[in-house]
Amino acid sequence: MVAEDKRRRSIDLILRQLTALPWPAATADIYSDIKSQNKHQGTPKGDLGTQIAAHALAETLPPVTHNTRYFEKIAGLQLANRMAPSLQ
Repeated sequence: MVAEDKRRRSIDLILRQLTALPWPAATADIYSDIKSQNKHQGTPKGDLGTQIAAHALAETLPPVTHNTRYFEKIAGLQLANRMAPSLQ
């Protein structure tokens, strides 16, 4: 239980540093565009991933993810992969 409590405290610390963004109305339009684009490309995505991508595009912010393959074909979406090796 000690390890679990320590992990929970670490997660709580990270979550307190995050800001929840509002869901702008334009996000719904972007969401439907992405769903349509994915259908035409033959690469359907799940609803939650599509919501993340749509919100990121609406806010012009990159989603931070290690799962870049999931998002790579979404037009205009820039990704931030904190697990990628540095290019220094």
